[in-house]
Amino acid sequence: MIWEEVNGQIPAGHKLLFADGDRTHLELSNLILITDAQMAIMNKNHLTGVDPDLTKAGLLIATIMSTTSKKSKELNEGR
Repeated sequence: MIWEEVNGQIPAGHKLLFADGDRTHLELSNLILITDAQMAIMNKNHLTGVDPDLTKAGLLIATIMSTTSKKSKELNEGR
């Protein structure tokens, strides 16, 4: 509700991630909007944790991995 009050409804295919992993730390600065695909990559590769900066770095890694995968599929389909 905190995130939605400021940013509106959470879009379909997205969820909120607690940057420090603490679901009781309900501050806007601790909430990160991510896609389901990013969440899957972060969970699979253990890219979340108790340090918000490391979680944000993990999100960048997940974004790169997701984008690389999409581009690779596009290239393979174009052959």
